[in-house]
Amino acid sequence: MLKLDKDKLIPWLAVVFAGLLLGVLGRYIAMQQTGDIGTANLTFVIVLGGVVFAYYLFITLWESAQQLIANKRRPDELPGNDDDDEPEPDYNFAYPYISDDEQDELDESGDDDSGEEETPLIINTPPAPKRPDWVEVREREFREKLVLFQEYVHFAMEPHVSAEELARLDEYVELFARETSLPKDIVPIRPARLKNPDLYHFGWNMQNYFGVGKREEVVPWLQRVFTPLRDLEFSTIKGKLHDPQTRRHTIPNIDNIPKFMAEKRS
Repeated sequence: MLKLDKDKLIPWLAVVFAGLLLGVLGRYIAMQQTGDIGTANLTFVIVLGGVVFAYYLFITLWESAQQLIANKRRPDELPGNDDDDEPEPDYNFAYPYISDDEQDELDESGDDDSGEEETPLIINTPPAPKRPDWVEVREREFREKLVLFQEYVHFAMEPHVSAEELARLDEYVELFARETSLPKDIVPIRPARLKNPDLYHFGWNMQNYFGVGKREEVVPWLQRVFTPLRDLEFSTIKGKLHDPQTRRHTIPNIDNIPKFMAEKRS
């Protein structure tokens, strides 16, 4: 916003006055052409605003151009840079606050070299602290989170699958957590003594823990990983991922996996 002073106030008043006149003229023409008061009033506002904005834009560009020209002036053209300035006196700051005789004695003593070389002063600068590698930090945090959920996987699934299937399930869970597609030649898992709702809840717990995508994006993963779910409709699984009466199932919905596992360890 321009800072108006006495020199700029009069031009601004003139611009506003001119804008008012043009706005009234534009409103009159619009009223004659359309006969609509709303359109005429809008024309008045647009004309007045356009005149004020045009003047504001003009003076802004003008001041910017003046400033640019001033910055390109040669340094020797600026005031205070004359070549006829008197040279500054040459002061000796080697030994301040000493007399001329004392200075001569110091110069003579400096000429009397014993031939011994001075030992250079070595300053041991401590190495700069190593900046953290954020990629490594994020990977370490991810591994810690993954290990905790895989611990839950073993707790929930170990009684119902073989050791080989459990190892494959760990791999499939990591792919989901990394938002990586499952391989085409995936070998599905057939848990024993688990019902379909238990597998729904397992998928819900995994998606809720890792926060990957939308809730229903876990459904295709469930259909490919667990054999009993392969032929079910997408909408059927989606609608049953979370159950209000979840505690009656072997694998219930768990909102807080870290807290759940901490309670199981204690």
